[in-house]
Amino acid sequence: MREVRRGLTEKADDAAVATKERWHPSRLAQTRRQPNLAFVCTGFVAPMSVVAPAPSSSRGEVVLQPNYFTSSIFIKALREDITTLIHSYHDLYTKSPPTHPFSLFKHLWSTLGWRWMHLMVFDDRPREMLLNVVHRLFLERMVRTEAPFTRAIALFGLYTFFLTQPRGTAPPLYSLSHIPIPTNSSH
Repeated sequence: MREVRRGLTEKADDAAVATKERWHPSRLAQTRRQPNLAFVCTGFVAPMSVVAPAPSSSRGEVVLQPNYFTSSIFIKALREDITTLIHSYHDLYTKSPPTHPFSLFKHLWSTLGWRWMHLMVFDDRPREMLLNVVHRLFLERMVRTEAPFTRAIALFGLYTFFLTQPRGTAPPLYSLSHIPIPTNSSH
């Protein structure tokens, strides 16, 4: 019995390693030659599909729990992706300063795959948490201790992420009506 259990465990471990290698963010980033986005960590690949947004459970897929988006796995990857976005923009901007900085940012946003972030999850509760966390992490890069250039790019990202929320979909997707900016009432 132990041999059977050990054999099953080894097969499960081999499958887990194969899956991890297949979906490992750095491996995908190397093969695509673009930075890893946080949604790659979930195994989400944004295929073109005609399936209407619906709760994941009705399609027989795994439902991401809202607390996943507050986990260190997701937060760390998303922070790295925001940093990559900022550094990539800085590199492009310093090589040849554009006449329209926001147009350059929008091009970089699409090139790096940020436009797919809204398609990560369709369920209301996890989607609300995803939107709040992404907004919070962009706001995190807009504090006074950050360089003005970094703050400007974080503002571009926050603005773009908020205004690209899908609206008017059928069935409707959860979207934020305002950017959740915490205020310090003691000052």
